Amino acid sequence: MYSSFIIVFRESFEAVLIVGILSAFLSQRHEKKKAFQYLGLGVAAGLLLSVLVGVLLWKVQDLLEGNFLEWFQIGVMAVAMALIVHMCLWMNKHARGLKKELEVGASHALEKNYASLAVLAGLAVLREGFETVLFLFGSLMEAEAKGEMGLLALTVLAGIAASLVLWFLFQKGLRFLSFKTFFRITTVFLLITAGSLLLNITNHLIQMEVLPALKPNIWDTSGLFNGEGGFGKVIVELTGYQASPALTTVLLYAAFWATVVFLFKETSSKA
Repeated sequence: MYSSFIIVFRESFEAVLIVGILSAFLSQRHEKKKAFQYLGLGVAAGLLLSVLVGVLLWKVQDLLEGNFLEWFQIGVMAVAMALIVHMCLWMNKHARGLKKELEVGASHALEKNYASLAVLAGLAVLREGFETVLFLFGSLMEAEAKGEMGLLALTVLAGIAASLVLWFLFQKGLRFLSFKTFFRITTVFLLITAGSLLLNITNHLIQMEVLPALKPNIWDTSGLFNGEGGFGKVIVELTGYQASPALTTVLLYAAFWATVVFLFKETSSKA
């Protein structure tokens, strides 16, 4: 559940940040009441569409079985992994100019009509919601199997509440943690989560004999690290740690991090 909390916390905060920037911009306009109405409409539409995506995914899963279900779940995890990495790269590149980009976008939207403003806000919220729903889809399946649906619901609510509290503290002049520091810290956790999704995908493909293991159990660290309870369980859930990985798993995981580091260097140089 720790990964779910981090995902919901970060994605919710980004959505709150975007809505907050747009709200501050609109508060300076003469017809702000009407503008806020359309902003609220766009946010509500983005949230509703995110929920509908989640419901649609769940309904599709219920219709599948066997290998079709396996491939569907692998596809959802792969898309979630790609979106997490993309979101981190996008924020790394655009974080400094995010406020200006949103204000320019809102200004251009208002030059057309208020409906364009609603679309701008709705798409921004939908993007964050879509990423959250895709990741939580896997957590939902796991929670249902373990009978932990209530715990997952509390985790989601805690993540949303934490994002609202943090935004409130920033608005009140929080100084010990900057936006830049916050995004850097959470980006590390998100990328670790994306890496754990890759590990799950790889394990599924090896079990389905789609990928060769090359060499199973190339090492065994179970005697050095116990991931069954306490802090060890937290590490396992966050990172997807495996005591006895296959060589294919290690190679793909190493390639993932090499690619991520390269892409971050590229986006940082262009930021």
